[in-house]
Amino acid sequence: DLISAGAVVLNGYLAVTLTSASSQSSVSQIEAQVEEAQMKRTDRQLMIQRFARLWTPGIVIAVVLMCTLLPLLTGGDFQIWRHRGIVVLLTACPCAIVIGAPLATTCAIAAAASHGLLIKRPETIEKLPRVSSIGLDKTGTLTKGELSVLTVENLAQGEHSKVMVDQEEALKWAAALEMQSSHPIAAAIVSRGLGCVGDALESSDLPTVCNFRVLPGVGIQGDIYGPMMKEEYKVVLGNKKALDAANAPPSAHSRFLAFQEQHRQHTTIAMLINGHLQYGLALNDTIRDEAWKLVEEFKAMGYNAAMLTGDTLEAGTFVAQALGIEEELCHFGMTPEQKREWVSTRAT
Repeated sequence: DLISAGAVVLNGYLAVTLTSASSQSSVSQIEAQVEEAQMKRTDRQLMIQRFARLWTPGIVIAVVLMCTLLPLLTGGDFQIWRHRGIVVLLTACPCAIVIGAPLATTCAIAAAASHGLLIKRPETIEKLPRVSSIGLDKTGTLTKGELSVLTVENLAQGEHSKVMVDQEEALKWAAALEMQSSHPIAAAIVSRGLGCVGDALESSDLPTVCNFRVLPGVGIQGDIYGPMMKEEYKVVLGNKKALDAANAPPSAHSRFLAFQEQHRQHTTIAMLINGHLQYGLALNDTIRDEAWKLVEEFKAMGYNAAMLTGDTLEAGTFVAQALGIEEELCHFGMTPEQKREWVSTRAT
């Protein structure tokens, strides 16, 4: 697999072979985008340039006339009027305006890049004073994104026992599936199910995953098989919407709802095997130390700081209450498309 420069290994180790020059790395591409943004001109800068094209020749003509005609018409000293002409020329020169407009946006883009914020278009800087709402993702933004599995509970209760697997094996299946994902939840499940990924990959009993799919706003799914298995098993890891997608019976919904009630402050994951609810996983994340200050600063600046998350109401409410985000500004169970739509709606 291709590894991007600057990638962080969350679990285990990687053996990497350099195949491209540093100029082709992701970091270099980001630098190129920053330089491209700095070179682009905003509408205001273009307006100032158009103004300068007309203003500068007019001022030069006016100064020439002042230095040549006015002394003749008034009978004054040419030396005095030449000095006055130079004063007018320097005072009326639009160089400061022409240089100052792009300089401000260029410095702002460079300062933002030094703090890890990529601004692709310079006109974004000019639109910042009109911002009224801020959308904050929860996992990895307001929280550290370093989840850990706290509880694994059997939710099958004897139903469909023919597809039942013990907890240790189920976690290994879940970890094998989550190894295909880049979500922060995946690292926690992989660590719980396999320990060190590097050592687990060398093990012969690690199940194989095929037909892997990401279910936006729901979770992930894939087919699990291995040398010790008699058949393939379809495994789904996701939120309560995974039960709806699998047409799970009301009893399964009730059991998972009860599991969520027991872990209201945690992120809960349902594990379905061949369409039947088997296990519930409860994970916890840590709120960033600077998140509370960030929200307070946004409020002090007059922004509506909203929290956008794909987590459940119970898991997200705990973070929102801890940070002082109003309930009406919290949006739960959102897919990535819904988050983008939320931003687009307020940007128009």
